[in-house]
Amino acid sequence: MTARVLVVCTANVCRSRAAEELLREALAGAGLAALVGSAGVRAVTGAPVCATMARLLGERGLRFDEAAGARRVTSELLQDQDLVLVPERVHRAALARLLPAARARTFTVLEAAALAEALPGRVGGDPSRQRLLTQVAWMDHARGKVDLPVGEVRQGLRGLIRGGPEDPLDVPDVHAGSLRDHRRALERLQDGVARVVRGLAG
Repeated sequence: MTARVLVVCTANVCRSRAAEELLREALAGAGLAALVGSAGVRAVTGAPVCATMARLLGERGLRFDEAAGARRVTSELLQDQDLVLVPERVHRAALARLLPAARARTFTVLEAAALAEALPGRVGGDPSRQRLLTQVAWMDHARGKVDLPVGEVRQGLRGLIRGGPEDPLDVPDVHAGSLRDHRRALERLQDGVARVVRGLAG
């Protein structure tokens, strides 16, 4: 069975949709097979993607699937996922309430990046779903034991949106922000996704 990865944000029109495309490209480039999707904890079904983020993705040679509108995350959808990535801790908490069993498989993108980079070479095996499951289990057990680049991330996020959250493991919501806000958030997501995939690929 092919591994399944889900990215979840609030409305499923901006951050999660961008991370979905970035993740799909990075996994394919690393030779890792996975079905990648996205959803939102408060998504309005069918809502169109963020035009600003679509523009920025286009500059990187990526495109949203315009036919696929936003969808709301459900416990059934979560149940089928092997790895769930979110931009903010608030989403991680919301998904844990929706499906407590998903807690062990859910990480912020920046948290997952640090944990994946710390994966020992012996964890995994064949590039398959079982390898991903083994790696995700290790990452879950390593929470609190792997140093996170708190200072570096905090500095990069400070002022991303005036008055917004400064949690070092969050990529704040920029949907109502400026082009500059969107660009900085996309760069943060792109770097995080790249690090996650490099770690998983070993």
